[in-house]
Amino acid sequence: MNSDDPLQPVREAIDQIDTQLIELLSQRGRLALQVADLKRAAADGEVVYYRPEREALVQRRVAGMNQGPYAAQGLRALFNELISATLALEQPLRVAVVDRPGGVAMLAAQNHFGASASYHRTASYHQALSDVAAGISDVTLLPVHDSALRWFPESIDLLLESGLLPVGEMEVDARYLLFDSGTADDKTIQLPDPVVVRLRKSVNESSGPGDYQVLTDASAPGQWPPPSHVMVPERFNERRINCDRPVLDGLSLNLQVNDDVQVSCQQKLLILARIETEPTGDDKTMWLVNGGERPLQYEQLLAVSDDLAEVGLLDEKKNRALVVVQGHHLEPSPKAIEQQLQAQFAEVKWVGSWPAALAV
Repeated sequence: MNSDDPLQPVREAIDQIDTQLIELLSQRGRLALQVADLKRAAADGEVVYYRPEREALVQRRVAGMNQGPYAAQGLRALFNELISATLALEQPLRVAVVDRPGGVAMLAAQNHFGASASYHRTASYHQALSDVAAGISDVTLLPVHDSALRWFPESIDLLLESGLLPVGEMEVDARYLLFDSGTADDKTIQLPDPVVVRLRKSVNESSGPGDYQVLTDASAPGQWPPPSHVMVPERFNERRINCDRPVLDGLSLNLQVNDDVQVSCQQKLLILARIETEPTGDDKTMWLVNGGERPLQYEQLLAVSDDLAEVGLLDEKKNRALVVVQGHHLEPSPKAIEQQLQAQFAEVKWVGSWPAALAV
């Protein structure tokens, strides 16, 4: 290499830093092995290696220390992989994932849990939750609501029946493009489940008004009822289609269009495990509220406290609702809110507390 090359000293400095990084990472790994030994020595029964609250605290500390030039999202991805590899030194995390054609669950899981986790594909959410409950897997992902904060009752019922607890959360935003082939053939896509679907017609000089039609999947009659309403904001040339009851076990849309179409799906997923998380200083707590014979009203729930983060009604009878607040259920403020809920409603069930996701 030319000794007069101005890049050479800079690259040599980078190489030296890389050497230091490897040495520091090796030290970190050896400390992780010590942690594993201490956990095994102190365990009275099953050893718990995966501590999501510890991971959340590490990521928050990294985000707070970041002064650039790396973007926060890039550093988070780096530390996701570092945490994944470090946990694998103790014991690789076993993740049960519902993996379907066209779905995004596997990609979301890999982005969150890293390349060193072990992924087990399942055919249904019921099977995924059962595997975690039985100790076959350590964690799984469950979609609980869409971007419009419509909660999925089937998901909540599965969660309650499983006995698992939320230990984290994530959001998924998936986009699919369907291109007009110039023929009369229908376009069929298997979407992640459950979803609210937005169809956006491509706008170009030659395009006409467009002919959108959504049909239920003939192979699963009755799985997806006809849309309850279709809003057509002409200015944006799009249609937002909401189904009465999101389908937890799969949805195929048969789209008859005469132009290119974009399908967008947004979901919030809870990370579920057999363990309970400890407070981190930035947590969320969820309760299921049952009003008994009387329907619940949003205003009635919101009046309980100014600290409610999310409120969602479940079921057509509207006698069940989910209430989410900032804070851990062991902390004073959530405890006080729980007491207020218990004083006003027929039944209040704690669903779980988990570390809040880092802001993107």
